[in-house]
Amino acid sequence: MWFAKLTAHLQPRIEPVTVDGVDDKKVTIAANSDEIGPVKALVLDQLKEKYFFKPLHVVPAYLDPLQKNRLLDYGFTQELIDHGLLYFKDIMRKVGPPKQMAVSKSGDKRPLPAKKNRAKKLCLCPRRP
Repeated sequence: MWFAKLTAHLQPRIEPVTVDGVDDKKVTIAANSDEIGPVKALVLDQLKEKYFFKPLHVVPAYLDPLQKNRLLDYGFTQELIDHGLLYFKDIMRKVGPPKQMAVSKSGDKRPLPAKKNRAKKLCLCPRRP
């Protein structure tokens, strides 16, 4: 999200732009001067060179319900999104399902003990003499 905002601010502006300001007042942003245009281009090139997305970046963006449908708008490729979701599923497999907590009489929370299967298992193997 921040990368998309930074790259949007670094785009060259040839003509003035009117945007919403504080208290719904319109604010006009002037076009770039001849001096600031090349600076923006240089900084944008440096930003794109130094900042690159990894599958790990997809995970927190996907966990935010307001952002998960905007990943393509923020500069993620579909391939990177797919790799990120696989990475996310792998993390979920490692963590496993949440453990249920039992509340004791004193109010302390502790993990429930694992249930033991006390039923005898049927063995279909031949009996040894």
